[in-house]
Amino acid sequence: MIRHPVLAFASMLLVLASASRGHSTASDAKLRPADIDALTGPPWVGTLTYLDYTSHEHTTIDSSLIVRRTSDAPPSWEFGTGYAKEPHADAKEIVSLSADGGMLGDERVVSRTPLPGGGVLFVTETDGEDDHRPARFRFEHSITAHEYSRRKLVRFDGETEFFERHVYRWKRAQGAPQR
Repeated sequence: MIRHPVLAFASMLLVLASASRGHSTASDAKLRPADIDALTGPPWVGTLTYLDYTSHEHTTIDSSLIVRRTSDAPPSWEFGTGYAKEPHADAKEIVSLSADGGMLGDERVVSRTPLPGGGVLFVTETDGEDDHRPARFRFEHSITAHEYSRRKLVRFDGETEFFERHVYRWKRAQGAPQR
């Protein structure tokens, strides 16, 4: 039995990705506006756990997320991420979905899998810089009616393995109205 939450999450992703019907591969993976619309509505509340490069330890802080639709053409959303104890780090970002559903902002959609019981698991990738080094980023999104997690994996140029940089885990109150 896997007891570590990060390992359990990763194992769940592998099982779902290989066993679920409707799985899309990188060549045909497309998001739908409804996939992201599921995040709109009442706020999400939870945590961010990140790898601190200075101490090489994982740190967990409180986090919140509010998502609202800002445009239909192209479909766009404002993501407002908050940190109650570190409000100077609060951020807002507008993210658009490409017309063909293959890009979410500057991230290429590499897979999309419906989750049993509703919801969706999708993976996006992009290139960037982490710790002042060029890297490939992989984002694993799991969205259900009451839980949303967004896990960022990093693979530095010249390396073969991804490692977990951070993971957001948010929940909605069971009675919160959905959009």
